[in-house]
Amino acid sequence: STTASSEGKHQLDITTEDVSGLISLKQSLVKVNPMQADLVAEKSDITFSSETPTDNESITLNVKVRNDGGTDANNFNLEFLVDNTLLSNNTYNLTANSYETLQFSWNAMFGNHTMKVKLDTINAVTESNETNNEVNKSIIVVDSTTPEIIEIILPNIVYENSIFPIKVNVSDNINVTKVNATLNNSGIQLSLNTTANLYENTTTAPSSGNYTLKITSVDANNLITQKQIPLTIYPTQTDLTFEFIDIVLYPINITENDELTANVTVHNRGGTDANNFKIALLI
Repeated sequence: STTASSEGKHQLDITTEDVSGLISLKQSLVKVNPMQADLVAEKSDITFSSETPTDNESITLNVKVRNDGGTDANNFNLEFLVDNTLLSNNTYNLTANSYETLQFSWNAMFGNHTMKVKLDTINAVTESNETNNEVNKSIIVVDSTTPEIIEIILPNIVYENSIFPIKVNVSDNINVTKVNATLNNSGIQLSLNTTANLYENTTTAPSSGNYTLKITSVDANNLITQKQIPLTIYPTQTDLTFEFIDIVLYPINITENDELTANVTVHNRGGTDANNFKIALLI
């Protein structure tokens, strides 16, 4: 046996010699731990459940905390911070020359982030080395959130060959770079109205009929969202119409010689007034 040197890493030389005078030498590195407690956290002691997480993914941070000293470390606190925002601050105990792996959960957000672990910020433990109680590790979170097309705003009625506005409310976790509309195979680029926070433009309506309006939104990471809605283009001339559901007869159960009342809702789908027209009921 021997008396340990001062704390730190030391080289140990082992020399052997046989009866013929042949000598062999082997060296080894010996770490001598301090008698006082020594709380340590190193970058290599921090691992993530996913090294390439996507935004909104719940990941687990594993932190191996060591007490390399010869004295127990009691009631020390550990702070877990993301981008200098404190997410956890709890109290722990570690016996001499031991370690514990602690876990923390974090809901990942797109971008580059710095995870920080700080040990014994309240100085509850007297340590041989107070400079190894803080460690940082960076992580990159990949964007997976596509733009959200919240609302497509159109006039209640659009007539053929008329100029009408298209307004779209789009949201995303990063910048939206492009919003386009497609109607009758024609593309319309929409621009952001910063006052209304809507993407807007006008276009000329095609001939009357039923169409599909498609909105395409692209963000800075080239993630794309599309949304389609039906769009009816009405004629500019008068267009009187009614459907079966627009005819209501009273009473419902009619017998011979009863008086029958018919209520008919007539629609003018066209862009011109319909004046002095007649409705005939034929039985």
